[in-house]
Amino acid sequence: MSTPSELPINSGFTITLKPDRGLVIVYSFFMVLLIAAVWISALAFWIKCLLLTVTAVYMYNLFKKHLLMTHDKAISRLTLTDFNWCFVCYNNNDVIKADILPDSVLTEYLVILNLKPHGKSGWIKKILFVLYGESVLITRGRVGADRFRDLKRRLKLINFNKPNLKPELKQEESVSADH
Repeated sequence: MSTPSELPINSGFTITLKPDRGLVIVYSFFMVLLIAAVWISALAFWIKCLLLTVTAVYMYNLFKKHLLMTHDKAISRLTLTDFNWCFVCYNNNDVIKADILPDSVLTEYLVILNLKPHGKSGWIKKILFVLYGESVLITRGRVGADRFRDLKRRLKLINFNKPNLKPELKQEESVSADH
C-alpha cells in the first residue's frame, strides 16, 4: 500500500472548476460600489487617482485569476483526499500538494477552501503564505449542483480537524451561573 504522499493525483474526489457568471456579476457590482465611494469621497484628487489605480490593478488580477480563470496560476482542478489535504492543479499544469486549513468555510451555497502548500513552515514562509496563500471560492455554478453537494458531504467528513468547543462552553456556563 502506498503512503498518502505517494498517491496518484487522480486518486480521490476530483472537482474541475469553471468560471461562474453569478460570481462575476456580484464582484463587479461591489467593485463599482467601491469605485463610486472613492470617487465621491472628500479626498484629494491625487489620492483618489492612486486609490482607483490600486483598485483597478486588484480587480484585474482578481478577475483574471479567480473569476475568469484565465491566469496561469488560476486553480483549475482540486483532488481532495481523506487525509485533510488535496492536490491543486493550476492552468499551467503545475500540481502542488496543499493542506486544507481549519479556517475554511462551509455553508449551504458557498465553500471557501483555504489552502497552504504542504510542508511550508517557519515564520518567513507563514508571512509569505498570508501574502500569497490560496483561497478557493466554490459555488454550485463553478462545479455543478451534484458535485457541489458531494463536495460539501466530503468536507463534512474531513471535519477540518477542528477542536471540540463543548468543554469550553460548559466552563463558561458554570462561571456565569456562579455570578
